[in-house]
Amino acid sequence: MKKWILQITQDFYQEALNDPLIGYQFRKIEDFDQHIQRIAQFWSHRLYHTAKPNPNVQFQQSHLKLNLNRGELGRWLVLFEKQIQNYQETHPELKNELNRWWQMVRDFEQVMLQTEGMFKSR
Repeated sequence: MKKWILQITQDFYQEALNDPLIGYQFRKIEDFDQHIQRIAQFWSHRLYHTAKPNPNVQFQQSHLKLNLNRGELGRWLVLFEKQIQNYQETHPELKNELNRWWQMVRDFEQVMLQTEGMFKSR
């Protein structure tokens, strides 16, 4: 795994953990340090095409139980994009990888939006 992927993941989770809107979701994670490692590994596999054939299934299943509001997904996106932009400012040599990562995040947003039962009903 690339060190910068882990760094962005750690920075994101630190901010998300303290966020007044979505922090409670992250404070539910029992094995927080291991979780960050798993998520960084997940993105590393996705970015460098070493992912399992269909990681969307596991991704969907693991997030269904969160009982999310759609706004929580939006807040997650805002915080994640901020981390990618911050890193890009100090590491312009990673622009292509960071842009590709952001596109993957947006693709996962679509997966979540299309997954039945992903969000609380009104």
